[in-house]
Amino acid sequence: DIVDSLRLHPEESKFIIERQKRFLSQLYNEESPEELSTEELFLAHLVRFDKTEGTKIRPDLENLVGALEFDANRRGRTILSRELKQYIDYNVVSYINISSKLLNVNDSSKPSLIAISRAGFIIDYLFDLREDIALGYVNIPLEDIEKYGIDLTDFGDDAMRAWLKNKMESLR
Repeated sequence: DIVDSLRLHPEESKFIIERQKRFLSQLYNEESPEELSTEELFLAHLVRFDKTEGTKIRPDLENLVGALEFDANRRGRTILSRELKQYIDYNVVSYINISSKLLNVNDSSKPSLIAISRAGFIIDYLFDLREDIALGYVNIPLEDIEKYGIDLTDFGDDAMRAWLKNKMESLR
């Protein structure tokens, strides 16, 4: 929400992301951070939980910040399938890992939770496709654009409908 907001210029988004990366590093290195925003206070609580409970969620927190950075850097360009998969995994797997540690959920159920969350994440970006493209975020991999012959300016054409149908079928 921070990165793809219409209210922020891309340079402002990048500044916020760099601040988040620095802040996360400071928390783990027990350095005193600058003044805190609400989001940073939440992050500080997660880091304190990790350090107190030994949950080892730092890589997941770093992946979430990395997903924000990826979003900021991809604005206005088409992405590859592997990039979209990694972006989805950074979000989905990290959230499930962190939530599982917070809620003390058994690891044996994580694969199912990840699969369900991945499907929900994909449905969400498909639902927001038109708006995201208008913001400069094309969540259709270049390979699929070429394979289906998708015209990003025509959401009603047969190629776009075929691609959407295929994506929804694969989620079933």
